[in-house]
Amino acid sequence: MRHNDNTAALEWTRLLPPGWQMVWQHEEWGEDEPLRLAAVGASGVGNVQIIRNLAGKPLAADANGNLLPFHISNSHDGGSHIAIAIPAAGFAGVGIDIVYLPRLGSMRHTRQYLYRLASRVMDNIEHHEFVSLCDGLDLCDVRLQFAARFSLMESASKALGTGLRLGVGFGRPTSLHPHQLSAVFQHNAWNMRTGLDARDRMMGLGGRKFECYCGTSHDYLVSCVLVAC
Repeated sequence: MRHNDNTAALEWTRLLPPGWQMVWQHEEWGEDEPLRLAAVGASGVGNVQIIRNLAGKPLAADANGNLLPFHISNSHDGGSHIAIAIPAAGFAGVGIDIVYLPRLGSMRHTRQYLYRLASRVMDNIEHHEFVSLCDGLDLCDVRLQFAARFSLMESASKALGTGLRLGVGFGRPTSLHPHQLSAVFQHNAWNMRTGLDARDRMMGLGGRKFECYCGTSHDYLVSCVLVAC
């Protein structure tokens, strides 16, 4: 694993199944290079190419175009690029997301602004839970709560191979509406509550449940979601 000094955001990686590989760099890479390096590290195959299916989901293949038995995902924000590869055995997908936290500290990210923004991406139940929790928190923690929930939503949609449909021009016809995925924190752990479309997608992949992880450092929040079979 290669990463910068924001290791506190990656403490959850100790819970991942064996054989995973992660790349985290600040370099100005192309979108596919972190994915390729993570796939090379996990698979041991030197000449890996990154291809995408019709839904835009990245896949790792060897030089002959044969798919490798690994799930891959990537994200970038705040000048950082992160990618992960995990063995496909026992899992139907992986999604990862990174959030540059100082960006949420701008003046316009007030409590009421975040509540309004949350109402656009959270269903009524999740939004009520979010506001009820955040009414007792300071603004810094409200920002973290919003970032964690939205990031996990993004990661889960990537793990399902769809991505999110966020208004006009964001997402694909096959992308999930954000109300289909709700991040829930219970019993000291994150989980996902799903709508019918998300459950159908999971069943179509042969998935049984989500495994959700999230961590923060001073500058970054990183989330990861696995679809377990």
